[in-house]
Amino acid sequence: MAKLTATRVATAPDVGRMGKALERPGIDTRVWACRAIVEKIVIDRDNGVLLDVILLPDEIPETAKLAPMYAGAGFGFYLPVRIDDEVIIISPMGLPDHGLEAYPRVWDGADPPPQDVVDNPEDVLLHIRPGKSLRIVTEGEGKVIIDPRDTGVVELGGEGLDALIDGVVQGQGVDTFTGATYAALGNTSANVLAKK
Repeated sequence: MAKLTATRVATAPDVGRMGKALERPGIDTRVWACRAIVEKIVIDRDNGVLLDVILLPDEIPETAKLAPMYAGAGFGFYLPVRIDDEVIIISPMGLPDHGLEAYPRVWDGADPPPQDVVDNPEDVLLHIRPGKSLRIVTEGEGKVIIDPRDTGVVELGGEGLDALIDGVVQGQGVDTFTGATYAALGNTSANVLAKK
């Protein structure tokens, strides 16, 4: 009977098979997203909003671009961040050399959501930081349109306003043609209300 002997043959590693193995979920060692703390904010006219951040949990310093939800040449939706805000950092293709992007902040015990979120969890809310302004800017033929449809109502100045008293066509105004008040004529606005 022939005797079997083990032999070792030196072969080059199959890089293609190794690459395929690393493509499977749970095997990829690249970091695609992580949390970070903002340390410095720079607004650059040519490159946008740049954030110096500390990546968590490894505390690695990096610079990331703030990624707005709506942006283009000379227009966009800007939500300012502050020092010590927690943001989500995305690494396109899992490669930091391709540039990091920072996405909206995270609420937590140190920075809880506004009470209006707790009280009205189904509503869409924009609650601006105290002392700061909301700017809505249009150019050219642009318009600001608020369109309450069906039974929708726009209330400016608070909730629970009354159309006969607080309608944009004020009830106490006088119609120049008839001499009667707008309230008497029933011409007050029923779906755009504002406090004087």
